[in-house]
Amino acid sequence: MNKSASKVIPNDVASATTYAEQIVSGAIPSNKYLKLSCEKFLREKQDTSYDLSDDVRLSDKSSSPSPYRYEEARVQFVLDWFKVCPHTKGELAGKPLILSPWQIFIIANIYGFIHKETGYRKHKNILIEVGRKNGKSTLLSGLLSFELLTGGEGSLLVSAATMSAQAKLVWEDTKRMTSKLPSKLKEQYRSTVSEISVPSKFSKYIYVGRNSDRLDGLNPNMVVVDEAAAIEDRNLIEVLTSATGARPNYLFIYITTSSFSKDTAYYEQYEYAKRILDGAVEDPEFFSAIYELDEDDNPLEDETCWIKANPNLNVSLGEEYLRSQVNQAVEIPAKRNNVLVKHFNRWESSTSTWLPTDLWKQSVVPEINKTGELFVGVDLGQTSDLTALTFIYRHNEDGEIHYDVDFKCFIPERTFDALPRSLKPIYNRGVQEKILYITEGSATDLEYVKEILLEEVSDKNLNAICWDSWNAQMLLQQLEKEGLPLLTIGQGYGYLSAPTKSLEIAIRNNQVKHTNSSFIEWQFNNCEIYSDNNENIKISKKSNTHSKKVDSLVALVMGFSQAEQEPEEQHNYSYFL
Repeated sequence: MNKSASKVIPNDVASATTYAEQIVSGAIPSNKYLKLSCEKFLREKQDTSYDLSDDVRLSDKSSSPSPYRYEEARVQFVLDWFKVCPHTKGELAGKPLILSPWQIFIIANIYGFIHKETGYRKHKNILIEVGRKNGKSTLLSGLLSFELLTGGEGSLLVSAATMSAQAKLVWEDTKRMTSKLPSKLKEQYRSTVSEISVPSKFSKYIYVGRNSDRLDGLNPNMVVVDEAAAIEDRNLIEVLTSATGARPNYLFIYITTSSFSKDTAYYEQYEYAKRILDGAVEDPEFFSAIYELDEDDNPLEDETCWIKANPNLNVSLGEEYLRSQVNQAVEIPAKRNNVLVKHFNRWESSTSTWLPTDLWKQSVVPEINKTGELFVGVDLGQTSDLTALTFIYRHNEDGEIHYDVDFKCFIPERTFDALPRSLKPIYNRGVQEKILYITEGSATDLEYVKEILLEEVSDKNLNAICWDSWNAQMLLQQLEKEGLPLLTIGQGYGYLSAPTKSLEIAIRNNQVKHTNSSFIEWQFNNCEIYSDNNENIKISKKSNTHSKKVDSLVALVMGFSQAEQEPEEQHNYSYFL
């Protein structure tokens, strides 16, 4: 692993130039667009540098004079501010901040280039994309506390995110930082539950979310959009963008890891930044630092490319931690896309194939042992769709837990007859395997489903029947009258993520036993995993198509939400009807 970019250099303005030169030369591995950004910095710095003591251009290039100048003294002033700012978390809490070269490079671009006539900053719109745990919050907290104190009288600073709770994270870091400053600086700041201010400057810093009642009438000097790639509400971005229009020296910062959706205002800015660097668009007020992999990089096999998306590797982000994340991504396919997105800024889909077929086949047994504690998962389809019952028998043999699983599926006759020709063979095998039942008519015969369910659970040690209550109220009421232990399982990430992950581990550990069914194996192979920004996962369910049915596995997850738990812990994911 190349660790040259992780070397700590004191907060000195020259580090920005050294860093840019190392990126351009290839001494520090980087992607195409960071190299272009560094080339642009070096070129523009050469053309616009001034010695403020003599007010003389240091470059001898006099043709096409730039309207901007680069003032190292201004950059150093900001860097000196960071020297008195303390770390607020972890082992370094209370110690002065020593910025990494990449952070100094960004600060130099924000503060170094000034319009000669107005004195306003050149780069007003900033886009920073960098992997998780690379010191984003530390950089932002230092900049926000600096701007709050020095940004001019009446300044308004705003941090924004989809949810106010996310926006508040940076605000809270800034609050902690200002509370740990040297006493003469600390006494300048005041904090309430929702606002940090500098009364002598009449300046304040607030946080807002998508539905915040504080969005109206904003006129901010500085806006920080945290985790901008995850914000799908364009209105929030548009309101904040238009709000800065009245400020001639505003600062608007997008800072984020990548995400799963490209249908966002941020992604449009991300592509716009690349067009600027490619020379297709000219916008002197826009600066970007995009830390991502090149297209042909494979971080799951090649560690030398990690630093391209993680400039703080071996500083705030430990190499061993990142290696553990990569190892999990290799071994657990459901984690793969999330690791690629959040640690390497790959724009991946939120879905991925769940598990290899071999893992499912390894646990085939000739016959199911239908003793032990019984948990049932029920996935009731649309009236004309597939309905699935999954029966999970939990066995504890000398402290070793395993699960014997049986499956029953139901489909209306008219739906079965209308199946595409390509799917008929697999459904016919399900009938032959006595797993798929065809009911008369054009809609699922719920009375027959109830009959089979009651037959299977009679004289069994039944613990719970787990349902998605949507579209099943009548059947639920009938079963409730039978005195059965019914549980409703929510279908959101919060309910399904933990049991899905636990089921995956159990399958990998050969704890989920089942007979050899090509119909169930087909559904297993159809499973895709959806993930959110918090690494929660669930199996995809496409109820309106027969091409990729997964109903039996969805029912398995619902039943497993209770089967995996000790008796005293059951029902954590659910509520009784």
